[in-house]
Amino acid sequence: MQRRLLLASVGALLTAGCQPEGKVLQVSAPANAPPPRKIERVLIWLPPETGLASAKLGDAFVAAFVSQGVPARVGRGTALELNRGDDQAALMNELKATHRVEVEVASYRQVGGNFAQWTLVVGVYAGTSRTPLMALRYQPSGYSDYALAGMVVQKLVERGYL
Repeated sequence: MQRRLLLASVGALLTAGCQPEGKVLQVSAPANAPPPRKIERVLIWLPPETGLASAKLGDAFVAAFVSQGVPARVGRGTALELNRGDDQAALMNELKATHRVEVEVASYRQVGGNFAQWTLVVGVYAGTSRTPLMALRYQPSGYSDYALAGMVVQKLVERGYL
């Protein structure tokens, strides 16, 4: 009996650590339009919610872009952000970014005591434009789900931006 209990406990711990990847809910972009310009340097802008979009998510984006030969830098919004463009300007100029990727927390809800569901929206913009070239909605599987970065870069490759 104790052996079965031990095996069940170990099995539960092993499967708890193996969370499935999150899921892409929606990708929207102009229909089959060729990119006006390839991404050469990119600024990744994270929201102020560090628990839902941690620095490790920023690192995952940088690694995904660098693997495609694109220099990337991460910036983070502030809780009282009035004009994002002003906050981004210094980093955009320093990097001479041709594009930016903005991550937003679109929704959040607590489910039960320890589980939460949230949706992130990623917008890809050319330079300082306010019109997105592509938008992607993603529901992470947990706090340490950084697969979003690879999925965004994969979609950009598929659409000819990288």
